[in-house]
Amino acid sequence: MRIWFWRIGILLISYPSAAQFNNLQSIKGLPSDEVYDLLADSKGFIWAAHSLGISRYDGMNFKDFNHPQATGAGITDIVEDKQGRIWCHNFNGQVFYIENEQMHLLEAYKYKEEYYYPRMLISSDQLFITSDKGLFILNTTTLIGEYLKINGFSKKQNSLTLTSNNEILFNSDTFYLFSTTRGLRALPFKNETKDQDIRIKTLKILPLQSDTLFATYEYNKICKLYLKNDTLYMFQIQQEKNKLNTIIKCDDEIWINTKKESHTTNGRKIIYEKNLSDIIRDKNNNQWFSSLENGLSVIYNNNFWAKDDSKKILKNDYIVSSSNTKEYKIYGTQKGGIYVKNKKNNTYKNYQLPSIAGSVEKIYTLNENEIIIAPSTGCYLLKPEENKIVTINSDFLTIKGIIIKNKKYL
Repeated sequence: MRIWFWRIGILLISYPSAAQFNNLQSIKGLPSDEVYDLLADSKGFIWAAHSLGISRYDGMNFKDFNHPQATGAGITDIVEDKQGRIWCHNFNGQVFYIENEQMHLLEAYKYKEEYYYPRMLISSDQLFITSDKGLFILNTTTLIGEYLKINGFSKKQNSLTLTSNNEILFNSDTFYLFSTTRGLRALPFKNETKDQDIRIKTLKILPLQSDTLFATYEYNKICKLYLKNDTLYMFQIQQEKNKLNTIIKCDDEIWINTKKESHTTNGRKIIYEKNLSDIIRDKNNNQWFSSLENGLSVIYNNNFWAKDDSKKILKNDYIVSSSNTKEYKIYGTQKGGIYVKNKKNNTYKNYQLPSIAGSVEKIYTLNENEIIIAPSTGCYLLKPEENKIVTINSDFLTIKGIIIKNKKYL
């Protein structure tokens, strides 16, 4: 869950020793540059929720999803369930899920009866959605949902988070804690600060073993809270000097994203002038950034995926396949070109397959000095340590896959 703010804070904070991020690479292709929320799913895709909907990125191309009954375009709060469905909602309160390449409307959630758009999260096999009635709970296995109604529940925009004990903490004018084992209970709230006029709007769990949280009120102040013995204590307040966008968790750090800068709460990292809304890390350790002005950006963990500005690639040709070894990077092109980059000395060796071969469709790394080159027609063995390429077959063979078993290539 991401936390949104829309006004200005005042506290001046400086981080003289903070590490600065200057190597964000822009990813083009989204329908909108105003991106609210990101998700790295279990299959390796990157999802972006933006002002014109929701899109999925596979590393090369975007696929956009929409629903004919959507009453608003903007999407936020992306989560994934155990079945691999992607859940989200728009700012009119409609909840959607994406399954089998199709976007579906969750009709069990009565968005027309809600005054505010909801907040949403997944815990185990349950989807939790805030409501003017209290809390909507959906079983993601059966897709059967029900409202947990609370008498006298205030019809105000509320927030939602998950505690370290996997209980659902949410609030309106009163804080509530819910779990399947203990049910629903209201929490006493004790303000240990000097500011007694507190109306908390949004909250976010910290990545700690204890139940320490971030919360905001009046849209411009950030405070810390502590959950202990079914009582919520507030004990610290600060303000930001710029307009707040979101507070998010990435790795073991909490990021405060503002219009002018983003910084971690420990002061070790800072990003200037990006107007960020979200930061995530995928399973390959690449770090992704969404912005309210500049769309999607990334810092790749492996330099193999970094932009290569070499002039060695021929004009009017482009790379269609690649492989990577400890010593070399190998690229195959549409016109049958093979380019081998030596990582140690940053030099290139290039080869050209016969015209009958066509494009280099696949490259299979067998070991450091044996690289199978599989173009549209034929098969070749590249030996980069010997600076040569050997023809295995040039007329009829088309390789679709390779398996190594008992030192034999099938």
